[in-house]
Amino acid sequence: TKITIELKENYNINEIKQILKKEGQTEINIVINKKNQRIHFNLQNPRKFDFNQLKTMKTKEYVKKIIENQEYENKKFKKNIYNLLLFFKQQEAIKLLFS
Repeated sequence: TKITIELKENYNINEIKQILKKEGQTEINIVINKKNQRIHFNLQNPRKFDFNQLKTMKTKEYVKKIIENQEYENKKFKKNIYNLLLFFKQQEAIKLLFS
């Protein structure tokens, strides 16, 4: 299983380390939203992430969202397709302006 945890700027790294300290079978990706940037981290070793960890993480005010990776990848894919379509639409508009 792969999980992505998206954090707000006010995250507490020590708390996160404590919650995710046990090794397990889940690959953890962490996304930190800092000012206008998104910083992506992949934890080196799989961690234990069961209902208790999920429940604990959801109570933290600095956790923006927790999603299964497949859902995250689908959203990323849709966003990339949308941006590509916008690009082509802009190219069409430029051709119309200069023809």
